[in-house]
Amino acid sequence: HAADRLDHIDTVVRPAMEAGVHVVSDRYVASSMAYQGAVLPQEFVQRINARAMGPDITFFLRMPAGLALERVRMRQGATRELYETPEFLADVTERYDLLLAEGSLTNPSVIDGRQSIEDIAQLVDKSVHALIEERSPARLEP
Repeated sequence: HAADRLDHIDTVVRPAMEAGVHVVSDRYVASSMAYQGAVLPQEFVQRINARAMGPDITFFLRMPAGLALERVRMRQGATRELYETPEFLADVTERYDLLLAEGSLTNPSVIDGRQSIEDIAQLVDKSVHALIEERSPARLEP
């Protein structure tokens, strides 16, 4: 995951940012810390992700494992991943809660994931635009 992330940063994210595009990425370093950190030593996961650029904001969608798995079933053509079980997702949720409590997530925004996918997308979009406006008001287009 870490090697793939670095390649994605070099080939997609950084060129997009250099072209003035704002990038929203799912399953970034915090996901590795929660998912891989549930089965590997935390120090190892941190070390292999140390070269990834930091996010400006981290969204955490808090939802019951059952709802998350239902949404997985709704994905078109998707197959269930090995880690998509209620038990493992409960462990991952505990890891995310620990990361939140430790202050390890950059500019965390916890979102109630029980909302509709459309409502969640609107909240993320609104938060991203607010961050852009806060950091560079002259660059925000109407």
